[in-house]
Amino acid sequence: MPAARWRVAKDAGTAVYGEPGKRPLLALACSNGTISAIRPVADRDGAKAVLAFVGYRGILRLRVQNDGGAWIGSLPADDPHWRAVTGGPFYATVAGGGKVITPGPGEAIRMFEACKAPETERLVPSV
Repeated sequence: MPAARWRVAKDAGTAVYGEPGKRPLLALACSNGTISAIRPVADRDGAKAVLAFVGYRGILRLRVQNDGGAWIGSLPADDPHWRAVTGGPFYATVAGGGKVITPGPGEAIRMFEACKAPETERLVPSV
């Protein structure tokens, strides 16, 4: 998809991949230190699957659920598995949802960095 590219929303909390003016192929959204991956492909409401991100730096298998219009799953922004997405070109695939191949995170990398919770907000286990 030659015209597809990453765009970051004005609030810098959401990055979308796709052709300008068309429905995004993939979205990554930050909220309170958590990144949600959204693959807008309809399926049975409540259906569960795994959205796999495969990149040069690893594989992220994200559990997702369909809300009737999109596959959605979340992980903390500082989870090391996100490096599959932030290390260069990657693809994302979910059963019945096809494969989205991206040239890398592009503009989305800033959203990942901004989404990580400050050290002071992280919980430290008691000993």
